[in-house]
Amino acid sequence: MLVKAMPHVGRERGELVCCAGVTEQREWRRQYPVRFRFLTDESMFQRWHWVEYHWRLPKGDRRPESRRVDEGSIVKGHEMKSAHRGSFLARLILPGVKSAEERGQTLTLVRPKTDNIRFSWKKDSSGDRNGNPAIRQCRSA
Repeated sequence: MLVKAMPHVGRERGELVCCAGVTEQREWRRQYPVRFRFLTDESMFQRWHWVEYHWRLPKGDRRPESRRVDEGSIVKGHEMKSAHRGSFLARLILPGVKSAEERGQTLTLVRPKTDNIRFSWKKDSSGDRNGNPAIRQCRSA
C-alpha cells in the first residue's frame, strides 16, 4: 500500500477512502471503497504494508487499476522494509504523465525534470467537513 487519499464523506456509507498500491508483480491497484476508520486491528494497514483482500471489478469505473474491495476481507500483511522500497519502486517511475497515458495507466509515479518544475493549486470554496478550504485542482508541469 502506497497512498491513502483524503476521505470522502457520503450520506449512506459514511467516510470512505480510496487507496493505491502496487502488487508484488509491480502492477498498480486502486482500492475503493475502504471505510478505514472501521477496520479491525488485524486489517488496519499503513503505508508500505502488504495487503490481501477479495475484490471485484467496479461498475462504472473502467480504469484498469481499479478494484472494488470487500473491506471485511482485508488482511494486513508484513511491512516492506525501508531498504527495499526504493529498488522495488524504481521500475515504476516514468518521466511524465504522457508516458503513463501511452501505457494505458491511470496511476503512476513520475519523476519530472528538475529544471522545469512548477506546482499550482486552486482553493475549493466549498471547503471540507471541518470548514477548511480544500484543494480542487493541482497541476505540475
